[in-house]
Amino acid sequence: EKMYRNLRQHVIDHNLSISFECVTSVLGHHGDIPQRDYLIVTAIAAAKPFNPHVGSDDSENNDKHESFYTTIELLTFCQKWRLPHNDTWVIRQTKNSDKLFDLYETTRETGMAEDTVIKLTEASDAYVRSMYPHVAFQGNVLEGIVIRLVGKEEGALLKTGMGTEEVNGMEVLPFSEEQVLEQLASESNRLLELVPPEFRITDELSSKSNQVLCTNLRKLFKTHSNNANNQQVENTLREILQCKKDNQRHTLTECNNSNSEGNLPSIIEPLLQRQLNCTDMKKSNGAMLSSDKTTKRIAKLMDDLQQFRSKIDYKLYHLSNNTAHDKEHTEGKEEDKNGDNSNWLCIIHVQSDSVFKKYYEKMQPHDMMLYRGFCIRICLKHCDTNDKMHQQKESRQVDDIITTKLTNTTNHSNNQPLMLKMKFLPYMIRTFGCRNGLSILNKNGLMAFQGYTSNLLRHVWSMSQSACDKWEP
Repeated sequence: EKMYRNLRQHVIDHNLSISFECVTSVLGHHGDIPQRDYLIVTAIAAAKPFNPHVGSDDSENNDKHESFYTTIELLTFCQKWRLPHNDTWVIRQTKNSDKLFDLYETTRETGMAEDTVIKLTEASDAYVRSMYPHVAFQGNVLEGIVIRLVGKEEGALLKTGMGTEEVNGMEVLPFSEEQVLEQLASESNRLLELVPPEFRITDELSSKSNQVLCTNLRKLFKTHSNNANNQQVENTLREILQCKKDNQRHTLTECNNSNSEGNLPSIIEPLLQRQLNCTDMKKSNGAMLSSDKTTKRIAKLMDDLQQFRSKIDYKLYHLSNNTAHDKEHTEGKEEDKNGDNSNWLCIIHVQSDSVFKKYYEKMQPHDMMLYRGFCIRICLKHCDTNDKMHQQKESRQVDDIITTKLTNTTNHSNNQPLMLKMKFLPYMIRTFGCRNGLSILNKNGLMAFQGYTSNLLRHVWSMSQSACDKWEP
């Protein structure tokens, strides 16, 4: 718990955004019912603190404070803070690269996790093991392999915890790529020995530990499985999350303002137009606040997405504080009496691949990158930009209307496609066939569902006849 507190402060101090995949059996599943409920790190973004000495028109320097962690930086960070990451294999030689693609070609219709992990390890030059082995935590149905091309600039990378200089909030010292990977691989083995997959927090330990860490979600949901609206589950979870005053928790409430037809929620439209039309905003001490720049870039991204209305899904959620700590500090305040409606989250889902191609064709050098799914935070209380508010020294986001706390940041200096996803059929048929085809089955019947899955297997994925015979309904 002490390490968690230190990590939380480190993330705040260095303006980091850590993206996790949430794997659980109780919130729906696809591909396979996971063996365990867990989080796993997928990406880390660093939005370095804004430099007030850099002018607002110095775009060359201003845009360089956004970046994703490299593969080795991510692995190093995760090991330092004991965060779980995916298995990682390093392949340097051409012959081993050929083995990798041969492996996929021969097993893409049948590949499962256990055999694939063994064969990838045999074909690789280095293997950094996950703290959460796939078979033990997720199961034997494997989604696929993500291949990332690593340039030479990552070769002279850095080792955490041994130097005096800081890069992305990590103390570093130059080492060769081989040395760093060898130590990462060795450390991954040591961590697995310290915390083996079979380790579980026991009932005896739970009484002495943070209750949040010791709650068995499956047992909780099973206990209240007869409750149709899951209200008892929600109430129990809320009590657990609020058991300690320093737990800063929020409640999300989905609103009718969500729009499934591709239009922006009405609450965002006036704010977006105001931000786009605002060209003469007051500045603090003659320098542009970093939040102003970010807000404008987010507003432009949202405006650009409006041309793809039918292919973008928006969901709006009201964000409210409900901890004991918050109640103590807001009691008697006007916004507490009337309900604080100033904070909202809008989750955006890009549904069609064609949107990415069209967006990047028109993308300007300083525009934000576009991702499949991301979220923006809307702060209505910052809309009042009168002189009184501008004089408040404690207000860091006076001019903010829309702000973000996401991994939707990247270095714009290299837009080449450096990543390849190769998925296995046992996962694909469960996910894209069965899960995504349920609505077709319910609305249009069995024949339509059969046609949908058959088209995937034979035309979209070009699977063999034997695979079609096995998987077609």
